[in-house]
Amino acid sequence: MKPRVLPVLALTLFALPAAAQHFGIKGGVNLNRDSVSLGLPIGSGPSDETTLVGGVAVDAEVWDQLRFQMEVLYQRRSTTITFLDSTGLPPIETEYRLDYFVVPLLLRYDLSPGPFIPYAVAGTQLGFRFRAHAESRSAGNTRDDDVGDQFKRTDVALVVGGGVAYRIRGGVFLTGDLRYVHGLTNISENPTGADEWKTRSLQIMGGVAFRF
Repeated sequence: MKPRVLPVLALTLFALPAAAQHFGIKGGVNLNRDSVSLGLPIGSGPSDETTLVGGVAVDAEVWDQLRFQMEVLYQRRSTTITFLDSTGLPPIETEYRLDYFVVPLLLRYDLSPGPFIPYAVAGTQLGFRFRAHAESRSAGNTRDDDVGDQFKRTDVALVVGGGVAYRIRGGVFLTGDLRYVHGLTNISENPTGADEWKTRSLQIMGGVAFRF
């Protein structure tokens, strides 16, 4: 994905219809549960870690209680795998850290009007990886490597979830989301096709939104 794509996406956030539009900021945690199958012998793992996610969101009314919501979020994925050596050398514990800008494109349906608004969301998420590092530890030694050539730069996922918005005054809302993100792309760049790595995560986020 070329670098100019992200600025275009950011500009798109502000190009949505102005009627009943909301702009917000949100942040929370990403509970990673990636599906990993590797051609190398594995002693343990993958062991996924809880990481941070956050960014901006904008939505606009499509029809009645149906809204289109677009977000640009920073997200880190962290997974640790222990590899075994068939020659009897000490095992190698490797932590993979992948940094993404992700763009969820969602339909949101408000289940009721009023100050307390539960809603459901569903859609797709586009991920653009911009950094990949691996920290390996074995027999007291540590090594840090750039592993960008081992992972694809883009990831496509499905998103389902729900949340609640609470109007605290005028056009100011507090929001809370719970989402499941199911990756469709094999992000492993192994040329032999022996490896499969697909993203899975549960996201819990809170934020504030403003009507303008």
